[in-house]
Amino acid sequence: MLAFTQVENGARPAIKLGRLVLGGVVGLYFLLAAGYLVLRWAVWPNLDLWRPTIEARLGELAGRPVSLARIETGFDGLRPMVVLHDLVLAAPDGAEAAAAPRARLVFSLRYLAGGRLLLDRLELQEPRLLVERRAGGRWRVAGFDIGPGADDGRHPELDRLMAQRHIRVSGGSLRLVDAAGGGGEHRLTGIDVELDNLGRHHRAVLRLADGGALARRSSLTVEFDRQPFSRPSDWRQWTGELYAEADALAAGRLLGWRPGAAGASGTAGTAGTAGTAGAAGAAAVPGSSGTPGGSGETRARDARPDEARLALPDVGEADARPWARFQNG
Repeated sequence: MLAFTQVENGARPAIKLGRLVLGGVVGLYFLLAAGYLVLRWAVWPNLDLWRPTIEARLGELAGRPVSLARIETGFDGLRPMVVLHDLVLAAPDGAEAAAAPRARLVFSLRYLAGGRLLLDRLELQEPRLLVERRAGGRWRVAGFDIGPGADDGRHPELDRLMAQRHIRVSGGSLRLVDAAGGGGEHRLTGIDVELDNLGRHHRAVLRLADGGALARRSSLTVEFDRQPFSRPSDWRQWTGELYAEADALAAGRLLGWRPGAAGASGTAGTAGTAGTAGAAGAAAVPGSSGTPGGSGETRARDARPDEARLALPDVGEADARPWARFQNG
């Protein structure tokens, strides 16, 4: 009898602790549920009332003036959704650097619960983007200067982009200005983009309907996996494949790369031939003449992106279908 009483007295603290833990879990559940209901029925439907504040905050983050015509809210299942109408980002000189008549953002509930603002889906309809090639190997994209970058795999902008799960762009247009090489101005239209990021697996598809004198009916597909614990933008840790196709392509003018330029190595397959290349298109090996899908494999572990360049020829009306496999950079 005494032993039974001792066991019962010893079990009481454990029972009390279990009740406290259970009560805490239930209380947290109801707290989150109440917060979600307030967000869904009180805050989210009235988000457009805070549009001036949101514009100012976005402008502070971008360092450029940002304007919105209207904010529409809703839910995609349980996930909060927002539609931005007539989103415009100004360049430093006040000109339009980027714009989208309609941008649809669906937020990830899993990351919102953890206090992080990441998207489950981003859709841009008919966006417009200004890209300038400047001296010293620098680019200006949407008014932001982007340098050649250090070869350390650190590109925060690309990391943030590749953290979003699904991105879709339809009917986009790109204004390409060559302010460094005297290549003039070109306009690319009918641009569709698909970007999917699932863990360490990434897939991107780019389609171009009309690039004027630069390209026509072109597509580029990249699919790769990266090493565990690596940054998404560290191209040295990528292993995957790249495939491009174009009815007409002036690659030298499009990218500022010229066959035979310093650092160029190899030749892409043309007019129905294909080749295999290392990362960043380095050291391409052409396929056998007249054989679609010609094979061969090479790797460029130590090549820098600005040194290892794929010397794509200008193929005119002929079809170009270069193919590449890369492994760990």
